[in-house]
Order: sequence, then C-alpha cells, then structure tokens
Amino acid sequence: MTNKNSKKRVLIIGAGSIGTRHLRVIRGLGYDVLGCDKQPDAFNAIREQIAALPTYTDLDAALAEKPDLVVVATPPAAHADHTVAALKAGAHVLCEKPMADTLPACDRMIKAAHKYRKVLHIGFVNRHHPGLRRIKEAADSGRLGKIVFGSADLGSYFTLMCSRSRYQADVYGALLLDYTHQLDYMPWIMGSPVVRLYAAGRTLGNFEFKSKPNVLAMILEHANGTMTEIHLDYCRHPQQGSAAITGDQGYIKADFTTNRIVIGSLKAGKLREEDISVERDDLFREQFRQFVAATEGRPAEIVPGAEGRRATQLVAAALKSLKLRRPVAIPLP
Repeated sequence: MTNKNSKKRVLIIGAGSIGTRHLRVIRGLGYDVLGCDKQPDAFNAIREQIAALPTYTDLDAALAEKPDLVVVATPPAAHADHTVAALKAGAHVLCEKPMADTLPACDRMIKAAHKYRKVLHIGFVNRHHPGLRRIKEAADSGRLGKIVFGSADLGSYFTLMCSRSRYQADVYGALLLDYTHQLDYMPWIMGSPVVRLYAAGRTLGNFEFKSKPNVLAMILEHANGTMTEIHLDYCRHPQQGSAAITGDQGYIKADFTTNRIVIGSLKAGKLREEDISVERDDLFREQFRQFVAATEGRPAEIVPGAEGRRATQLVAAALKSLKLRRPVAIPLP
C-alpha cells in the first residue's frame, strides 16, 4: 500500500543539526524528501541513515523540483531570502525560529505568504513540549489563582559544541537568536504580550567555544501587569532547562532535565510531582503534522508570521537594552 505522504515532496534547506533532524523526522513520516545546502558535503554525515537522498547546492535547482512543502533551517540572516523564494515557487513554508534577524525581513516574509496565499509557520517547536503545555493548561485553568509571575531558565554549552557554522562566535546576541524559544513561549503561557523589557549580559569564563554574550538575564513586563524572568547561558554542560509560573493560589514548574513537573498548592501546603514523557523527535513530528494540517485547510496549531515577528521584536528590544543598559518599551501590535 502506498503511503499517501510519499506523494508530497518536502525540501529541507540547511544541513545543520536542526536541518538534519527535520530531514530524518520527515523522511520517517513517509514523505519524499530533498536536501539543499551550499556545502557539497553537508549531507554526507547522514547518508548512511537516509539512502539515496537527492541533494542540491543551488536553491533554484532544488525549487525547480516543485516541492509542496519547504523547511527553512539555515542561519537566521538567510531565513527571509530562502522563505520568500520558496513561497514564490509555490511551496508552503515551515521556517525555523527565529523568524528572521530583523523586523523588515519578517515583514517581507509575511507579505510574501499573503501574496502567494501560502502557509507560513514559524518553528517554535517547544510549544508542543508536554511540560510547557502542562504549564499553559494550568495557567488557563485558573487553578493557580491569579498569575503573578513566570520564569524560564536555559543553560546549554552543548549548543555551541554542536554548531556546524560556529556563527555564535561572530554574531553579537547569537544566544538570543538560538534561544528565542523562551521569548515566544513565556508570553504565550502568560497570555499577555510584553510591553517593556530589560536585558543584561556578559561574556564570562574561559570556554573553547565562544558567544557574545554567553550569560544573559532578562526581565519582561507584560501588558496585564505580570512579570517574567528569563535566564540564558552558553556555559552549563550537560544542558539544564526549566520553566515555571506562580499564581496567588499555587505554582507549577517543569524541569526539562529531569522530565518532571512540580506543583505547589497554597491551600494544600505541599508539593505534588508528575513525570513528563517526551522524546525530542516527537515534538518535531507533531510540529510537522500541524503544519501539514494547516496547509490542507484542517484545524491546526501553528505559529503564524505575526507571532514569529513578535518574538523577533523582543530579540531586537533585548539587544537594544543590552546596548543602552536600560529598559526598552515595546509597542503593542
């Protein structure tokens, strides 16, 4: 029996760690997959895993194969050019986060998606993480009372170790570009956009792999009066990560290292713990399934261009705050 997915052709642009993960996952779902990277040997490392993979070094040649769907997994500065080219060629696009490195680039992408009437989905895959979805559900349910503040923490030297391009050593604020996730999912969880942001960062320690800064802290003020604290660093190994929210009746925290949820109740006065079952590839599978559903006109959970742009706007505000060493106001949409 022929897999119906095999009738759809998917082009993956970019053969870094994320691009190859997309390629492996989407191929595993039964799609006809093509690869494109300007480096001729970029896909060599995975050819044993994926036999007879058609690859291209020229994007125009790859798009000439008329892919139905395109995944853009190149460095952020190239996202707009690659996304607009794919949309113009008639493909729906799943673009990796961050959406782009500038707001004008984001606007180009949104305009092109509208012009060519195609789906543009920004790959904030962590929205499918069961721990974050558990936190979001708790926030929306009212069981924690009135939400007071949120927090997110991520330390990952491993990201620098895995980086093929090593662009993080040269691009100021690469830590923010690599980990825009927190700037996307915390406002989503809190249910309120950010209107004011303060960021402080430093380059500290003696590490083989570099980033400027490699330690970053941010305070976000939301439109509804709540606050979020975010810490990011390229120092800790093995990786550490967590997210939490606190209300006036309790709190919930997801630890992404131990895969456990901790729930506190003001009324009960004790903690309750739950296990999280998660495999990283499962998040990418679900993200792609939702993307496909949107392209077919079915109900789907995607991150549209406007929301992706908002995260890029927060990155720009954080970089400005780092430079000015003061809080930066962020206009509402």
